[in-house]
Parts: sequence; structure tokens; C-alpha cells
Amino acid sequence: MKFRVIMNDFTGRVTSEEWRTAIYIAKLILIIVFVNHFVGCGFYGLHYLAEEEPDGSLGWSWVKKNFEPEEGTVYRYWTSLHWSLTQFTPASMEVNPVNGLERFYVVCVLLFALVTFSSFVSSITTAMTHLRTYNSRKLAEELRLRRYLAEHEISSELTGRVTHFIHERNQQRNLQGRTREEEVELFKLLPESLKHALRREAFMPILTVHPFFACINQMDTEVVTSLCKKSVTERFMVTRDELFGHGKEVTHMVFVTNGTLAYYYVINGAILNDKIRAGHWAAELVLWSKHPEHCNAFVAETNCDVCLLHAAE
Repeated sequence: MKFRVIMNDFTGRVTSEEWRTAIYIAKLILIIVFVNHFVGCGFYGLHYLAEEEPDGSLGWSWVKKNFEPEEGTVYRYWTSLHWSLTQFTPASMEVNPVNGLERFYVVCVLLFALVTFSSFVSSITTAMTHLRTYNSRKLAEELRLRRYLAEHEISSELTGRVTHFIHERNQQRNLQGRTREEEVELFKLLPESLKHALRREAFMPILTVHPFFACINQMDTEVVTSLCKKSVTERFMVTRDELFGHGKEVTHMVFVTNGTLAYYYVINGAILNDKIRAGHWAAELVLWSKHPEHCNAFVAETNCDVCLLHAAE
């Protein structure tokens, strides 16, 4: 049970579909080997149960038939494991049962393998089909992009910039750290009370980094809890993504939970910038101003996770 929890936790930290599928298949193969280890050891152990010869020695068995006395434990183990694997796959080897007890054991193993191996094959096939479907969607999206660029006669220089940028973004998105609420489909099954409790514990530590919200939380926890329930959204930004700017109104206060945002501005002809790192915030003015502000864009210098507090709420 503990191993299963560790594997689920490890798999949950992997964001690449290719790696998740590879880990899943590797886990299935390890389970098959683990089961066959015990099956092979059991088959080898049967020779101790064989009827004794008149001279008191162990009776006739597959071990006595196939191994010389000088052959070591390692060779005997791998032979037993090899035999076990052939019972679960369409393969064969020279080892066969030579008495009634061994024959009965082999029949039981074959019946067990008939069910388990087909289940494992089905699981692996499903995983590979999922991976092919995922890759085919990516290829279809790239094909539509290239068709658009060709049909609209976009210059080769701009085409190269666009395709390079999108390819780079796709690679960066595979490194995404925090899982956002809308990405967890199972949350839709939860009642509103549990959803609110989750949002409170997820966003309360982020908002109360700001002294004002920390003070409000001490005086009236329900106020900040209400903000967590209704007014906070999450966004993931890859490097060079922009937030606001280009004539857009600033409607949210920004809390950076991971990565670094930069705000560029010009003073007396000089281009300056301020860095907003994890645990800091920006655009606080939107909470107190009746008129939304226009400003330059916040630019992600690294992959960033940000929480946006909606001023209108």
C-alpha cells in the first residue's frame, strides 16, 4: 500500500504525457516480474516435495532432470524465472513438469496467467492508444497552423518565428509546476462546501502575504474566506507571456506564487524594470481606484504561476 502511494505521488508530479505513459507501462512490467518471481520460486520449490527414492534422496523432478549438481543458485533462479515468464507469454523453453504435482502446479499457473496476462496486455494497449491519440492531436494542431500560414501567404521569416515560438511554448508547458483548479475534473463532483474549503486552504496563504489581508483575516476571517471563494483565479504563464498591457484595462491584483514577473516602463528615455518574485504582489491600486488603469504589460521572465484577485468582486 505504501509503495502504491509513493508511485501515485511520483506519477502525479510528472506533467509530460509521454513520461506518464512510460512510467505506467514500466509499473505494469514490474508487477509482472514481481508475480513471476514468486511463481518461479514456487515451481523450483516443488522438487523438495517430490517422493523420495529408495536410497533416501529426493525423487525425480524437473530440477533433478535439468540441473547438474555443480550449477549454482543464480543460474537456477533465472531458469525458474524464465520458465515462469513463458507461462504468461506465448513463448517456450526446454523445462517441463515431470511428475503429477508439478503438472498440477503448471495447470494452475496457466489458468491464472490466462486471466492476468490478458488484463496486462489490455492495459498496455490502452496506454499506448492514449499516447497515440495525444500525439495525433498535437500533430493535427501543427498541421492547421502550417496550413493557415501557407494559405495566408505569411513570409517565411515570420512563419519561422511563429513556429519556433509555439514549439518553445509547448516544451515549457510540459514543465508546469502547480496544478490549477480547473484542470482537476474530479473537483466537479464535489459539493460546494468542499470546493469552498479547498479554495480557502489553497488561496488563504497567498492573500495573507499582503499585510492588509493578513490584518483583515485576523479581525474577520470570513471576509478573506469570501474572497478566496469568489474572487481568486489562477493562471500559468510561460516565459515571455504577457499580462495586461497593449491598451487592456488592469482589472486584477496580481500575486506571484512561483517564478518571476517583470514590469517594464520608461523614465526620461531610459527603460527600467521592476521584478515581482514569488511571495510578492503588484497592481494593488486596482482595489482602491474606481476607474481601471491602463499600464504596460507584465512580462514573465520565467515560467510563472500567478493568482489574480478580481477588483470588481
